[in-house]
Amino acid sequence: SIVMSFMTLVSFAICAEATQGPFLMKFLFLNVMLTLLVALLGYLLYHNVLKLQNENKVLMDEELQIMRTLQLNKEQLAAFVSLVGTENSERQTIMLLDAIGLKAKANLFRVVHRYLLEEKIQLPMIKNA
Repeated sequence: SIVMSFMTLVSFAICAEATQGPFLMKFLFLNVMLTLLVALLGYLLYHNVLKLQNENKVLMDEELQIMRTLQLNKEQLAAFVSLVGTENSERQTIMLLDAIGLKAKANLFRVVHRYLLEEKIQLPMIKNA
């Protein structure tokens, strides 16, 4: 966009000089300012789009890494996030657990069971202290 803006300014200046028209000379400054503004905005837009594309790529890579680590697909991951993110009714919880798949459900139950056992062990220790 900077090259096109420069070409526009040069062609306008050449036309203004060649015709010696007072109309073109009056608006030379305005045309220069507007063209520079458009060039600057185009430059900033280009860099913002590049930044957004890079951030999107990073987020997609992180999402893939999470899905590989948890061994879930997108639908299962969305169900898992819904399951742990909000308080659900019993029916919704059963539906979400069914959606995450058998392996993920078994892993989740194993982790919760281990957590509950640790809590059970720590509760008497806290009461005795």
